[in-house]
Amino acid sequence: MAAPAAGNLPGVFPDDRWNARHRYLNERELALDSRERLLDAREQRLAAVDDDLAARRQGLEERERLLAERETAAEKRERDANEREARADNREVSATARERVLDSREVGGTAEPADPVARIKEAFAREISRLDRSDDFLERSRAAVKRAQDRLDALRQARPGPDAEQ
Repeated sequence: MAAPAAGNLPGVFPDDRWNARHRYLNERELALDSRERLLDAREQRLAAVDDDLAARRQGLEERERLLAERETAAEKRERDANEREARADNREVSATARERVLDSREVGGTAEPADPVARIKEAFAREISRLDRSDDFLERSRAAVKRAQDRLDALRQARPGPDAEQ
């Protein structure tokens, strides 16, 4: 019978080469386990960052949608106001033309002499009407300027500045 190797005898410690190899494999396994834990932690951080990015993207898309809706509504209000102003301006032009026709008829002379006091009252009433229309036109113009300024201010506030957090 052949003598068993010293490393295989019961109660005999394995040789140093076996111990070194066993230590190396244990250290290698511990290093791999550590790297796997680091990899898992990185994957979790990446998933959290992805979730945060998706939430931010969704918030940004919602802000863009709301901004587009506000701009559309503001443009519609502005168009409506411009249409109202155009109609009012047309009415003013028509009224002024009618008054000029009436004035030219009076100046052109009529067959019957009119009461001078009545003519003065009519001319005065027409002049007051013109002034009222001019005041109305001025108010409409001021309102249009105010709407435009408000819209400009709203657009400036909606646009993120260079100091805004991204």
